[in-house]
Amino acid sequence: GDYVQAMEHYSEALKNFGEINEKPGTGSVKLGMGSVYYNQGLYLEALKCFTEALEIFKPIGGKRNIANAHNNIGAIFNKFGNYPKALENHLAALKLREEINDSSGIAESLNQIGYIYQKQNNLAKALEFFYKSLSVSHKLNDKRKHAFALNNIATTLEDKGDLLKALNYYQRSLEI
Repeated sequence: GDYVQAMEHYSEALKNFGEINEKPGTGSVKLGMGSVYYNQGLYLEALKCFTEALEIFKPIGGKRNIANAHNNIGAIFNKFGNYPKALENHLAALKLREEINDSSGIAESLNQIGYIYQKQNNLAKALEFFYKSLSVSHKLNDKRKHAFALNNIATTLEDKGDLLKALNYYQRSLEI
């Protein structure tokens, strides 16, 4: 995408929201800026924006935005290999998403948590979360999230050495 133009628009919006002390708008802009930085691989800048957004949203509420900030912070800590901090943030996002019945967000959080456990070689725990994500995404009829969950189950089963079962899940993910 056109990151320069996106950041120009975000900067203008940030200035305007700041002039009228519009906290939710400022927080949303910070989330957007963080995403632009993240997509460019500028993870420290992204982390700063996501953390600022979290600090803006916490006192004013907005569980969906707080969950999104935690999710994004978790993704960055995952990139850094800081799995305890990644897990802490993804679990916080999951808790909030459950509180507001955000099924799509729940499926995403479950998948992210499973991935962290997989990276830590806790394959049983990874599978537990991937199967939960599979169930939620199936109920949502979200083919993309469903395929991701199937694929993650397959890679985890492959890591466990259960190749036939893994192959079955890989094939199921390709059919979607």
